[in-house]
Amino acid sequence: MTHLHAYIAAINAAPSAQQIAKRELTDHSFEESGIEVTAQTGVYTFANGVVVQREFELEQSEPDPSQSCQECWIGYKVLSLPDGLEVQPRSKAFANKCQELFWMRMTARDQAVSA
Repeated sequence: MTHLHAYIAAINAAPSAQQIAKRELTDHSFEESGIEVTAQTGVYTFANGVVVQREFELEQSEPDPSQSCQECWIGYKVLSLPDGLEVQPRSKAFANKCQELFWMRMTARDQAVSA
């Protein structure tokens, strides 16, 4: 079993044993409740055949000075796996970049301890 962390790390250009073979990025924007939202969908095919989708959405509004990390939505989902390979968890979502970075650090630490 491979942890989703390794694929998210590669997508974010962090050290990872997983190598991206192909990436397809689509940028788009839309209006939701009168607020402009910028979004990007990325589909990443890895050398081992795993395909992961990353979705990112950010509202185009004035930043809230009381928040240390701007709110956004980041979601990862495993779209397909080659036979005999398992990735866990199959999906993960974050409410901002700080939350994603914290999860990445803690997961890397936990994996290092258990290795």
